[in-house]
Amino acid sequence: KVTYYSHPEQAATMLDNRPYINEGILTLIKNHEENLSGTGPRKFSKLTKVVELLSLVDTYDKKITFHKQTPKEALKALEIDEIGNFDLKLIGKLKKFLKSEGILSLEP
Repeated sequence: KVTYYSHPEQAATMLDNRPYINEGILTLIKNHEENLSGTGPRKFSKLTKVVELLSLVDTYDKKITFHKQTPKEALKALEIDEIGNFDLKLIGKLKKFLKSEGILSLEP
């Protein structure tokens, strides 16, 4: 849990002062685990749309990569388990995007 809570700040510190990293990118790195319920490492509950989108996609990716869920299972888990953590309209837009890219139709 300590690693989880400290990794965004550690990553930002490692990349700080690199010529290809600006303040906007550092903000995204530091806040990529935050959510609207304020249970992320930094406990923020007010997020910019860009940070919320990055966090949502990061959460979706973890469900597929680490929890070995299919895209459909991961999306269903977002729709059920992440209520309050992300704007439902944003989850709906992700679903629409996944359908338009054929990602959800790749499964039986």
